[in-house]
Amino acid sequence: MSASGRSYYISNLSCAAHRIGCQPRMDLVQRHVPFCGHAVLKELSGSATRAPDPIHSCIAVQQPDARVQSLQSDIVRDLAAL
Repeated sequence: MSASGRSYYISNLSCAAHRIGCQPRMDLVQRHVPFCGHAVLKELSGSATRAPDPIHSCIAVQQPDARVQSLQSDIVRDLAAL
């Protein structure tokens, strides 16, 4: 997952936790720090500072296409509704 993907994931996870009344505690394991680590801290702190991820283009071509992402989003949305 690229830094922007990690940022999106953390943002949605944090929003979902707050919606259900949780104060989330997150334990994270990073593969390519500092870019993913920065993206996570950016989302959790609400900062607007951005650090470009130099390997984003390499990772982007390895990610699932829009159909898979849509299916995964639907599954997560269904689980969140339980």
